[in-house]
Amino acid sequence: MSDATPRLDLAFMQQALPEARLIAGQNGEQNPAISGASQDSRQIQSGMLYVALPGERVDGHDYIAAAADNGAACALISQQPAAPLPIPALLVEDVVTALADAAQAWRRAVNPSVVAVTGSSGKTTVKEMLAAVLRKDRPTHATAGNYNNHIGLPLTLLNMPAKTHALALEMGMSGPGEIAELARIAEPDIGIVTNILPAHLAGFDQNGTVDPETALDAIAAAKGELIAGLKPGGLAVLPADDPRFAALRAQVPEGCRVESFGKQKGEAGFYYAGLEGTGQGMRLSLSSRHSRAAMPVRLQAVGEHMASNAAASALATIMMGVSEGTIRQGLESFQTGAGRGRVTQAKNGARIIDETYNANPGSMAAALANLSWLGRPHHRVAILGDMLELGAASDKLHREIIKQIGDAGIDRVFLTGTEMAALWDLLQHAEGVRAEYEPDPADWLGRIGPRLRPDDAVLIKGSRGMKLERLVEDLTGK
Repeated sequence: MSDATPRLDLAFMQQALPEARLIAGQNGEQNPAISGASQDSRQIQSGMLYVALPGERVDGHDYIAAAADNGAACALISQQPAAPLPIPALLVEDVVTALADAAQAWRRAVNPSVVAVTGSSGKTTVKEMLAAVLRKDRPTHATAGNYNNHIGLPLTLLNMPAKTHALALEMGMSGPGEIAELARIAEPDIGIVTNILPAHLAGFDQNGTVDPETALDAIAAAKGELIAGLKPGGLAVLPADDPRFAALRAQVPEGCRVESFGKQKGEAGFYYAGLEGTGQGMRLSLSSRHSRAAMPVRLQAVGEHMASNAAASALATIMMGVSEGTIRQGLESFQTGAGRGRVTQAKNGARIIDETYNANPGSMAAALANLSWLGRPHHRVAILGDMLELGAASDKLHREIIKQIGDAGIDRVFLTGTEMAALWDLLQHAEGVRAEYEPDPADWLGRIGPRLRPDDAVLIKGSRGMKLERLVEDLTGK
């Protein structure tokens, strides 16, 4: 963190974008201060930079006046305006490239400690856990929601206050090369990889067929772009239990350090143990070779994957100099977001694990296992929707869920979506589990609630595109 507080204003943007041409605005402002940035004119507030993104369906240049009406101080544009603009603007050749360059310049000016997270699942949770801990220790800024792509990450940086000391970023991808660009912009001091699982396989599809093992190697290489992009002397925080730990470690640049987390004391430098469900959460202990005693933690979340997320977050913040007491307070204050494992209650009292935000084979297996953390209910019920973007491997990966259903002791399954038809074919002939199927999730509205008992435990899980939060709302009335 620099001693002098930098100022984000139009002059700073001009310095960051020397090729940009200034177009004066009718309001007469010469060098307005910039309080943040958005590409959505509806979200613009007083003093913000409006980023006019071109698009096939919607062109942001058509909404400059609306952004100005909402208080925009200036705009970033790539089209010569046909009429005078109400606010000053910087005309650039490519708005996305200019946005990235300006964001990188602001990151360097503020110079916070940057910790970035990627992985096939858990990255938003780890980012939020990091923020919960770091905010108790120092001025901290973090990715809002899942603003984790080539637009969202630069906007996150430009929305960072000038006095930020720590920045927690999430980095997502759908194909190779994307995280490398995000790392180039953000210049992370610490990079965390949560895990490598079959997700976004369609982005690695070769000639219409996906070999899962080859795809996982490619996913590890793509996620490892974060590690390869660490600043000199940076720290890689890697999952010791992951089969591709060695592949990730091989991408660590010379001069950077490596720390690992997991559940095996011998394999991981920082590990979790003693998991015990509490009905609405769980207790666990975190141990490290950097401390003599285990750290007891009580999480408002359930599942071994949550323990792993907590271990990754704790390890990174310990290495940032945060005290164990502060880490414990931060983790215990963390609450899961909607759709990310939050435990809620149906109108009749049944407990629901809301996992509707997204799904891939690894997170599906973890979510099914999580039902056991709610004790032994009358019935364990799973409402499952499609896992999307799995390419040619989709049919096989959906069929494999039948073993996880058996291992988790699921009594009743409600399936929905075209991809889940493959699992339905198997469950119709399975013993010990009752299963029903509807292609459209909307067909289940109003039909599942009457079949639940007050002491049932219910998992609702599917990819974002399935919009299964509608079923959560239907069951809870919220």
